[in-house]
Amino acid sequence: MCLSVRRSYALLALTIAPAVADIVYLADGSRLEGTVTDLGEALRVERGPASLTIPKRRVLRLETAPTPEARYAARAAEVASDDADGRVALAAWCQQEGMPDLARDEYKKALAIDPDHEAANRALGRERIDGRWMTHEEAQTARGLAWHEGRWMTVEERDARLALKAADATRRAAHDAILQAIRRAALSSDAAIREAARDHLASFPAADRRRAAVEALSAGEPKVRAVAAETLIPSADATCVVPLVRRSVLDASPDVRRLADDALMRLKDPGTGAAFLDLLQSGNIAAKVRAAEGLAAFPERLAIPSLIAVLDYATEPPAEISLTVAGPGATAPPGPIVIPGGGLTPPPSSPGGRIRPGAPPSVRGLVVPRVVTSVRDSRDPVEQALRDALIRACIRALRACTGQDFGASSTAWKTWWTREAARPSAPGP
Repeated sequence: MCLSVRRSYALLALTIAPAVADIVYLADGSRLEGTVTDLGEALRVERGPASLTIPKRRVLRLETAPTPEARYAARAAEVASDDADGRVALAAWCQQEGMPDLARDEYKKALAIDPDHEAANRALGRERIDGRWMTHEEAQTARGLAWHEGRWMTVEERDARLALKAADATRRAAHDAILQAIRRAALSSDAAIREAARDHLASFPAADRRRAAVEALSAGEPKVRAVAAETLIPSADATCVVPLVRRSVLDASPDVRRLADDALMRLKDPGTGAAFLDLLQSGNIAAKVRAAEGLAAFPERLAIPSLIAVLDYATEPPAEISLTVAGPGATAPPGPIVIPGGGLTPPPSSPGGRIRPGAPPSVRGLVVPRVVTSVRDSRDPVEQALRDALIRACIRALRACTGQDFGASSTAWKTWWTREAARPSAPGP
């Protein structure tokens, strides 16, 4: 460190007393203004509630100067106690010097002298309404507005919002009470409690019961879903169709499906068939069966192409498995036969069969004297039974939707529908 700088620090240490107001010039060209306290190896610069500690090695020089507060005090002493304009001018200076709190105080002092002083009122955000100065909040109230939910609005709008909020709270409370009653009616082990819960359900308005029951249709417990579906039998409307159709087609519980069907049959909404159509192309075979049965009960002409496509799927023949082995005197080997690239298949029911070209040239581990070809049905009995049920359901639905009957022949149905769809105006079923 150079000698001159050391001497400057020594001088600072000797001459700076705590709470001296100075301007600190830093080596980077910036300066700080505030009350300086010598901390030995550093200076603490305070300005209002903020303070900053600066190492002395960063300080170029220190100049004594009055603080802004001191300059304010000097200016304030020159303003007469009854000079409203002087107070406003002093407030503007305080604002310019970065002292907003003092500026606000001076504007208030000006208003204490002259309550109608326009500059002071406007600087404080006050507004003139009907010849009287007031705060912004008072002015908004005078305009007939109310502060609600973070913004100003008319009193009528506020009251309407409050009424809606209260009604919504009442509706939510009723909704929760209905859900609890449905659960008690479904799950309580006490028959008296179950019966009382059903009576309690009947005491609610139909619209409230309907909304809660639709929500309960998605409950995890089958008994709760069943009570929800039963609740909808007398009160369902068009908003319930899709939830009920989903229970009718997709629910694992037969009781829930039956009760959902009962509610749909009682409602007889014209959009029911379209809801069943939406589920016909999705889900497993069992779901397709139930969707087709729904279309038989609620015919929908738009479903005809989809029903024909599903019937075509249900009536397609089982996959054929062909194998070829070489050698004289071929017989079917016992146990599974391994076909290269074809996996395991059960043994053929009888030796011999139709010869099909292009079959694999050999069977692993087996040498036989002539060609053997077998056709195997890979379906299990459960799948075949479901396909049969799907065929019957599709036929019933197609009869209901078209007034025609071509049995299980998807080809005949396709031919008829091609002609029918080409007609300029096809009549309904």
